[in-house]
Amino acid sequence: MLGYLRDKAAEKARKKFIENCIKFDTPRLQTEKYPESVRVEADVVYGAHELDVYFPSTIKSSNSAYFLIHGGAFVYGSKELDKRFGMCLSEESGLPVVNVNYTLMPDSDLKQVLSELVEAATFACNKYGFTDLHYIGDSAGGYLTLIMGLLTNSAEVRADLGLPDSIPMKAVSVNPVCGSYLVNKKTFPGCYFESSKSGELPSYVYNLFDLVKKVGSPRAAIVTGDQDFLRKENIKLKKFYDELGIKAEFIDAVSNSEEQAFHVFPIAQPTKPQAHKAIEMFVRNAIG
Repeated sequence: MLGYLRDKAAEKARKKFIENCIKFDTPRLQTEKYPESVRVEADVVYGAHELDVYFPSTIKSSNSAYFLIHGGAFVYGSKELDKRFGMCLSEESGLPVVNVNYTLMPDSDLKQVLSELVEAATFACNKYGFTDLHYIGDSAGGYLTLIMGLLTNSAEVRADLGLPDSIPMKAVSVNPVCGSYLVNKKTFPGCYFESSKSGELPSYVYNLFDLVKKVGSPRAAIVTGDQDFLRKENIKLKKFYDELGIKAEFIDAVSNSEEQAFHVFPIAQPTKPQAHKAIEMFVRNAIG
């Protein structure tokens, strides 16, 4: 069990974080304009949650799709935060994009979140005929993007986490946007990863570098920027992939008068020049 002081500090940090996110996201969402050429199937029910699917006017592959996971430090957010980005990605790539909700912590733990994402991916693949998934997500969604790509292709990791032995899809690429891959379980948000019902988790969930080294990884496209507070972590991930000989494209965007390369900048402003370059990289990564 977590100590009272740690719980109290984490809850204070969680509430402050959510408050700050709402201040940033509310005006952004109120002014967003969505691509008219992309067809939206909204609020499709899977399990206890909903997902959207964005379809481009011309689909380049009937069996491939992006699987988009929103960020928010595991404690905040919804698929609506990434809707415009997902629709722009679908328009640019010619591939459908599945954009999912999942139960936020502390009303869930990591095992539950991963179970729900596997359920969503399995549901979407069975319903729409997808077999090849390109996982993509920002911040905490970048963490979930990477671990989903690894566990999708590893029955061993799924067994470690109590996930299904057999699934109908494979991970072809992973595309983390300003992701977080190192989590301290003694501090926010890592203290929510485990609960009494989940039991102790494998140590690699707190250091995804260890998991990549253990089971390998699909090809990757990694994005950060000079104002991203997780920049060093993303540079480290790129170097780690290079050392292991795993294909990984990389963008480290530099702020200018037109565009600030802040944390998860491609999600917030997907039509800006450097954000669009990131989307072009994700499209190349899907093609291979």
